[in-house]
Amino acid sequence: MKREGVATVEGRAIGWTAAVLAVGPILVITQFAHGSWIAPSMFLLLLISMPFAFFHGAVPLAAGIVVGGWLGERRAAFRHPLVWVAVGVVGGWAMAPVVAGYLPGAFAGSLIAGGAAALIARRFVGWTEPVAPSPAPSYSRADDV
Repeated sequence: MKREGVATVEGRAIGWTAAVLAVGPILVITQFAHGSWIAPSMFLLLLISMPFAFFHGAVPLAAGIVVGGWLGERRAAFRHPLVWVAVGVVGGWAMAPVVAGYLPGAFAGSLIAGGAAALIARRFVGWTEPVAPSPAPSYSRADDV
């Protein structure tokens, strides 16, 4: 829906898809780097983590992308990637108790995964600035002569 004088947001669906698919592997990689455990088959574990992360991250990521897109339509400052990362870290902090029930030491990983997922989503979300209406042509009698 086009509104006069307001930027329009595009790419929310692809941003959500990319972020949801990436958040599980990011969380697994942070656990691996943290040293909580070592997986013999890291690739298989990364694939298995995608449905887990989809289950836990789909709704928070969708809400963040919709709200971030809406705010970005109204104020250009909300389009900055660091704002999206900060909001993603806060979202990761809110989801940390849920993730910590499954993974030991997942608090820092949840913060990193939230910020990274928000940055990935922001990569695909864009805004189109409104085009200023062109002035109406002026017709006068002097032009007819």
